[in-house]
Amino acid sequence: MTLSPEDAELFFALWFPLLDYVNTQEQVNPQLKKVERNAPGMTLQVLNNITAALWDKIELLDSYLDSHVELPEEHRRILSGFRRFVRGNFLIERHLKKGSVFISCNKNNDNVYSVLGIHSPLDELFPSYVLPQMIETSLLPWRDKIITNGLISGFRVSFGSGMRSSFKEHYLEAKRAGNIITSL
Repeated sequence: MTLSPEDAELFFALWFPLLDYVNTQEQVNPQLKKVERNAPGMTLQVLNNITAALWDKIELLDSYLDSHVELPEEHRRILSGFRRFVRGNFLIERHLKKGSVFISCNKNNDNVYSVLGIHSPLDELFPSYVLPQMIETSLLPWRDKIITNGLISGFRVSFGSGMRSSFKEHYLEAKRAGNIITSL
């Protein structure tokens, strides 16, 4: 499952200017003239570095909003919600019609999340036959849903049957308890 095409476009229309601001303020990659789709010099590594600078200094989000008072209230609300990001390693356990099941592998957090793709369903990036899959990404609130920030790094790790069973049981336990997080 993904965001609607309109919401996907809105995400990128809000996300890239924010990253451009972060890059300008923090000089993460001074050679990059502008953070936008298909910009010369824009690589996944550059985007990861700029995004990391934002998460490491989340007050940049506030200064961005302060310097962009012209943004519509709905856009400001969406961007403000990014403060509730969850960054780290996750295990994609399975794909469901309503979203993909992410289990947090972060210290002191073993939450189970239902996550949507932005433009492409996550099962296109990580087909069921490669699951469970360990990844690194950031989860963001999007209205009443959860998405990634569009940057997902996979790890070349395989799991034995015992580990796969424990992941499945963790998901099923969260499902039984009604503890699958669908919004941040």
